[in-house]
Amino acid sequence: MRRTGFAGFAGSTLLLALGFAAGCDYTRVDVAQQGPTAACHDVAGVIAARSFACGAGHDGANARYDAFYARYRCIEWDPITTPYDELWHCSFRVGQLDCEAVEARGDDLDLWLAESAACPLLVERIDGTPLPGGIAREGSE
Repeated sequence: MRRTGFAGFAGSTLLLALGFAAGCDYTRVDVAQQGPTAACHDVAGVIAARSFACGAGHDGANARYDAFYARYRCIEWDPITTPYDELWHCSFRVGQLDCEAVEARGDDLDLWLAESAACPLLVERIDGTPLPGGIAREGSE
C-alpha cells in the first residue's frame, strides 16, 4: 500500500495521532483488529502530528512522514501476544514531546525514535543498520 502522506493517511491512525497532539488520553482499542505493524505506523503519524502541532505546517509534517517510510520499515508483531505497553510506548512517548523537544529533533528521525526503548522493537532501518539503542535483527541486510 502506498502511503500518501500525513494528510492522506488512514483516518483512524491520523485521528489517533491528532489525539496525541491535542493532549487526549490514549485509550486501548481492539488489538485483534490492529494488525502486526499498527504500532509502527502510529509512530509515523504521531511524528507528523507533533511536527504539525509545533509549527512545521502541512509540508513539514508530510516531509517527516514520508521520510519515515523512506528510511525505515515496520517490524511485525503479534498484537495479541505482545504486551500492549511494549507495542505502543514508542508512539506514546513521541506524542508527549513538547514543542521545544520537537524543534530540537527536527528532521533527525533517529532522535525521535530514541525517545523510547520500544521504538527499536517496532522500527528498523531499511539498510539494516541498528537504531540507536537498538540491535540489528537477525536476517536484516
